[in-house]
Amino acid sequence: MEATVTQGTLLLAMYGLGLDIPFLLAAIGFNWFIMSLKVLRRWARPIQGVAGILLVVIGILLVTGEFAAISASLADLGQWINLEL
Repeated sequence: MEATVTQGTLLLAMYGLGLDIPFLLAAIGFNWFIMSLKVLRRWARPIQGVAGILLVVIGILLVTGEFAAISASLADLGQWINLEL
């Protein structure tokens, strides 16, 4: 049993690293891209502020359970879209 738990833990750790590494590289690359453009450099702080506020709002919605209700309402809107080709 212990070998199975150890193996499972190792597999889960590798899975986690496999998810983390691409997102970390994307974040580093995006930050380098934003800071290298002079036009967007002055907008970087306001965009970060808005993104931070959005993260806090979504966190509050998740904690209160309202996020699920909003997601369900938005999913219902998808029935109005006709994607037949």
